[in-house]
Amino acid sequence: ACFALLCLFKKNAVSASSSTISGSSSIKTPLSYNSLSKSKPHGLIKKTIGKWGTLPSEKKQLLQFRGGEQSDIDDYDSETESDTDSENDYESESEAESDSDSDSDSDGDEERYSRQFYTLGARAHGLVRSSTIIVDGPAQSGLVYEAVKNLALSGVGKIILLTKDKGGEYDISSEDENDEEGDSDRETRRLEDIYYNSKMDDLGSTYRNGAVAECFANHQEDAMDEIDDVEIMVEYVLRLNPSVKIKTMGRNEFLSGISDETEDDDAMDTILGCNSVLLCIDRPLSTQQTLNDACRNLSDSMFYSQKSIPFVSIETAGVYGKAFCDFGDEFHVVDEDGEEPKATLLEDMTISEEEKYDGEVAVLNCIEGERHDVSKGDLIEFQCKNSDSAALKAAECEVVYVKNPTCFTVKFRSKGHSKTVKGEELDALVGAINHDANSFSRIKVPKPLAFLSLRGALASQDSPRKEIFAASDLDKSFDYSRRKAIMSSFASLEEYVRNTDSLPSSSDEDGIEFHRYLDKEGIDNVSQKITSSFAKTAKAKFAPLQAIYGALGAQEALKAATGLYNPIRQFLLYDCDEVLTRVKKSNLESTEESSGMAYIFGKKFVKKFASKKIFVVGSGAIGCEILKNLAAMDVGTMKNKKKMGEVILTDMDTIEKSNLSRQLLFRDGDVGKFKSVAAQEAMKRMNSKVNMNVHTSKVGDDPMGQSVFDDSFWSSGVDIVLNALDNVEARLFIDSQCVANKKALIDAGTLGAKGNVQVVVPKKSESYGSSADPPEPTIPVCTLKNFPYEISHTIQWGRDLFDGLYNRRPSQINEQKESLSTMELSNFARE
Repeated sequence: ACFALLCLFKKNAVSASSSTISGSSSIKTPLSYNSLSKSKPHGLIKKTIGKWGTLPSEKKQLLQFRGGEQSDIDDYDSETESDTDSENDYESESEAESDSDSDSDSDGDEERYSRQFYTLGARAHGLVRSSTIIVDGPAQSGLVYEAVKNLALSGVGKIILLTKDKGGEYDISSEDENDEEGDSDRETRRLEDIYYNSKMDDLGSTYRNGAVAECFANHQEDAMDEIDDVEIMVEYVLRLNPSVKIKTMGRNEFLSGISDETEDDDAMDTILGCNSVLLCIDRPLSTQQTLNDACRNLSDSMFYSQKSIPFVSIETAGVYGKAFCDFGDEFHVVDEDGEEPKATLLEDMTISEEEKYDGEVAVLNCIEGERHDVSKGDLIEFQCKNSDSAALKAAECEVVYVKNPTCFTVKFRSKGHSKTVKGEELDALVGAINHDANSFSRIKVPKPLAFLSLRGALASQDSPRKEIFAASDLDKSFDYSRRKAIMSSFASLEEYVRNTDSLPSSSDEDGIEFHRYLDKEGIDNVSQKITSSFAKTAKAKFAPLQAIYGALGAQEALKAATGLYNPIRQFLLYDCDEVLTRVKKSNLESTEESSGMAYIFGKKFVKKFASKKIFVVGSGAIGCEILKNLAAMDVGTMKNKKKMGEVILTDMDTIEKSNLSRQLLFRDGDVGKFKSVAAQEAMKRMNSKVNMNVHTSKVGDDPMGQSVFDDSFWSSGVDIVLNALDNVEARLFIDSQCVANKKALIDAGTLGAKGNVQVVVPKKSESYGSSADPPEPTIPVCTLKNFPYEISHTIQWGRDLFDGLYNRRPSQINEQKESLSTMELSNFARE
């Protein structure tokens, strides 16, 4: 949804019809590191997890993929936890529920998280539900709201907001003016207050408006401004997901609690749990470094012997964004892609006759029509008729060289030893495989990763040997000078604020001053245009970019908590400065105290956007995100005699409990309502100025000609179409109407952790219907009838049987019913 909205600004930059973003797939739980059976009912899982803790097997696994020593794991077996959370000072009212109440909600949770449970798998979902995410960031920040929203919808166990103390200041040990520690805290507070400008954060204002209207509707209007921003966020999270526990804690108390400065380690252990992640948002670089250092230098007495707390930081400045991950020196990715290993039919295996292998390597051939998915270095296992084959159990098979998609070479090693199997032993092993094995598949093995600290990564950012930048844009990510310019700009932004007590404005004078603090090494004349654009827009926040980085931050935090999918290593830079190419300097005058959108693009552009008629088709997971972002950007808010903008929404579906884990506009009380109607109510809370035109009608061919989406609607009632559909048929219809009426179309879709966006610009790009996905591979009839070996085969076998009994045969009878009715009974058997 976020990338789709960015495309509204990028018509001049569209050179390809689509771009695919893949965080990784997410289908099944991995073959190894299973601490839970995937078939285990979720209700039982939740009861086993209990109120705060994690499953014992998960805790030991956490020690493993977080780098714990075996002695720590053994020591844990003798420990017994006690639930003392109800006694601490940070418990919110929602946490006062009894354990029996928690158990009674298990059925509701099972329905709420049903899709996520089968996407992530039981192991990862259990770790998500038992995780603690510590969030440090401005309470009014749209980026904080976005990340916390995503975490709450995902169902993390606990969210801790690091905040100011009751007096409104960060915890300061002494108010003595001569106290150096107090001075340092006051300087940090001053710097952070200036570093973030809430007036230029449209997404933050939109979230806050919606939260206040929803959670504090009974308050007097003149008292609204007095409500604490942290309190607003806490109440909003509890409305989003009542099962998520949310706490507040002073930052200094957190820092002292995880260091050696406190004697009460047990209390901090209880609060944080054994699966915690720190997410730092919209903070200066010095604050990020302080928090990252603390996460890497935990107290030796922390009971779970976690060597470090995974650290994620995200921030945006204008149209530029940066993310950073540090998961410690010893982190293990349990499953890199989430894909179920493919079982491939085996033709035969022979000993390689090539001299260089000296009889130590075997050649494996797939059956005709089958293609393997293995790579060099992969371990594979064989599915055999005789599962008790001692020879196969005693050896492991590694891929040595991939010759082609149907053939590769392998070698065998004795399990537990480095000894290569060869000679007569290898002959016997190959013979056993040819006799007993039907197919083979990859074995997923946990992958160890070592991360640098933030200080270490910054010091190594220019080293070609350190691959610490993840690619996000094939055109920009591999431009060294561009990367250097953006990294230097983020670093110098703090120095500018520290020395001028303000964020840079769009004036030329501030631009010159900003360049004084830049590290100019490696920055050429072209890169100076990037740093100038950074300085001119850094004061404001751009809602679509915040939505992207809020999703990234939450996703990386969940990766750290579960070990599922490859994390970002270690910086990810993304920007959309091409949207600034048409912004004229004259349009930016007198916009200093305006909205973030107006500050970046000018009031003329904002008025044009407000006058547009945007048609959003679908209000599911993607649709809700699109609508929220449109509200933040004031789309469809113009209403005068000459022209009226509006957001047109249609969705014929109703809300189910399972929708609540990913669709932010809906609440438990909305179950059963039409999605479009409930979405309209939420939109009005977020931005009452948006003109909404809501329908519950199907978009498609209407032979009766009674649809509200008739020819006149398509020709003059809409300017841009945003698809948030879940089926190809409806997408093709929308696409055909957009092509016929020369309307811009942006189509978005997701599958687990995979996403796709396609931009259709009239006369500039191909349409959605111009290309098609490759056909699904057909299943050979012989495989289907004689030896089905995959779940899909048995499903297709059942479908064929059902179709034969209840479709084909009755259809044949119906076709012959006239001749059968006139046929003599004596001739019936003969015919």
